[in-house]
Amino acid sequence: MAIFRPQMGGGKSFYGICEIALNNFEDKHSLFDWADIFIDVTINQKNSEYTRNIKIAGSLERDSKGEKIDNIANYLNDKFIPALIPDDELVYKYLAYIYKEKPKKDGDKAWTRVYHKIYSNIEANKAKLQEDVDWLKGKGVIKEATNIPIQSNGNTLKGSGLASL
Repeated sequence: MAIFRPQMGGGKSFYGICEIALNNFEDKHSLFDWADIFIDVTINQKNSEYTRNIKIAGSLERDSKGEKIDNIANYLNDKFIPALIPDDELVYKYLAYIYKEKPKKDGDKAWTRVYHKIYSNIEANKAKLQEDVDWLKGKGVIKEATNIPIQSNGNTLKGSGLASL
């Protein structure tokens, strides 16, 4: 008699180069005195029910000839977020690199991060993004967690008669 061993996972990968849709831009620069710009970008990842966030922060060079944007979040939402009717499907127009970030100390939690460089979702850009990620990993900018133990969330087969399979 053959022993049945269930397989974990459904084959969908939520890490690596993934298709994303922009969901919302929120300006949070007023919370940080060091930042001229701090934008929290909410994205939807294809095949995932959860949203993720990209943080864009830094200082700006001033240009008196440039067009002033009073509310950057509203400007970006108007330009890049489609107005969806509740039954509309999201369009995943962009590619991003999603990974588990290596914790600073052993034993700390590894957080899921979205690298802030995104490309339009065309086949040629997948290779371009992979080249960028490989270069960033080589320079130590992206530090991925490896060999993270799988959390069981308390689900165990112990004592169910299935533990010996």
